[in-house]
Amino acid sequence: MKRLLLFCSSVILFAASFSCAPATETPATHEPYAEGKPYTRWWWFAADISKEDVRYQLEWLKEQGFGGVEIAWVYPMEGNPDTPRPAWLSEEWAEPVNYAKQVADELGLGCDFTYGTLWPFSSYTLPEKYWTRSYYNNEGEADRTITWEHPRMAHIINHLDREAFRLYAEEMNAGLKDAFKGSPSGVFVDSWEVETRQLWTEGFGEKFFERFGYKIEPYMNDLYKAGNEDVFYDYMSLMSDYVIDEFYRPFTENARSQGGFSRSQCGGAPTDLLAAFMEIDVPETEAILYEPNYGRIPASAAALTGGDVVTSETFTCIYGWKKWGGKGPYQEQEQVADMRLVADALFANGTNQIIWHGMPFIGKNQTKEENYFYASVYVGRDSYFIDQLKDFNDYMARVSRYMRRGETYS
Repeated sequence: MKRLLLFCSSVILFAASFSCAPATETPATHEPYAEGKPYTRWWWFAADISKEDVRYQLEWLKEQGFGGVEIAWVYPMEGNPDTPRPAWLSEEWAEPVNYAKQVADELGLGCDFTYGTLWPFSSYTLPEKYWTRSYYNNEGEADRTITWEHPRMAHIINHLDREAFRLYAEEMNAGLKDAFKGSPSGVFVDSWEVETRQLWTEGFGEKFFERFGYKIEPYMNDLYKAGNEDVFYDYMSLMSDYVIDEFYRPFTENARSQGGFSRSQCGGAPTDLLAAFMEIDVPETEAILYEPNYGRIPASAAALTGGDVVTSETFTCIYGWKKWGGKGPYQEQEQVADMRLVADALFANGTNQIIWHGMPFIGKNQTKEENYFYASVYVGRDSYFIDQLKDFNDYMARVSRYMRRGETYS
């Protein structure tokens, strides 16, 4: 009983901080997240995507009480390099993406997009000067192959250079230009996941000297050693500004320029997290790789900026983390009772919109043994908890709506 009272008190406390969003929606003009119905991340494995299967899955999601999807383009299943697939961002690639957005609008579902293939953002074509780097060594740090065009080499972009992001965004916007039509889409960036030790970019040393009156370069080798705390603080202070000014702010500006809005997890970024989340239209937390109480930071950012939606990537690695490949612990044996514990803890810490993690792209004639994502609960027509899925979604939608009542103030 004491635990129940504690949870209810927490819900009431946070509910007072968020305003209601409109509850009505019509195809192509509906307000994203308006009804509080959970979304799901929708993994599109690198393959040929059937329009028939796109519609089939979206209609199934509608029946199960979902409010929308976030399309996330990943690698070929099991990393098979011989899997036939359209070239990344090609017209053939865009055709089923555009169709998914059209069908989602027709059904009154939201349709967000992960702004790249996996994470962190990487490109196959950007020149080397726009790759991420450290102060001492750039060899291999930007390289990654686990992408849509696996095993082709891609390179992580320099998140401290808005020109690198601008060039990257040009590629993405061209590929998604028709998918951005219709109802507003969230443009999503996941948690940081870029190496932060001795992170560097051109011009950083000069700006450091201008601000603090001494050179940072002689300290870079010993930056993390005892006795250099003041130097490290100065380094991180400038780094924080770079992360916000060169990445998160341009990210939001770009999303809005395409008729959408930004949605982001800023976790792991070497920056002032509250300030970074305040640059984002829809700040997002994550559970359970992050403790649910971490959600107070994006929730606070929303309150300070007058936002009324705080999302969470939910049920990630719910029974433990594992490396890529194979299935996660107890995957396809997930208990709704366990998932409700996670959802309720998120609600108690300010989340008011659940994003399931998640659902693989599975056609009518495919099974969960053919397509699955390793770090997730499994959402699909043959989920372990299928008999409870609709009711659980309805519960989370109802609580999400309650959590948006009231008016923000600061």
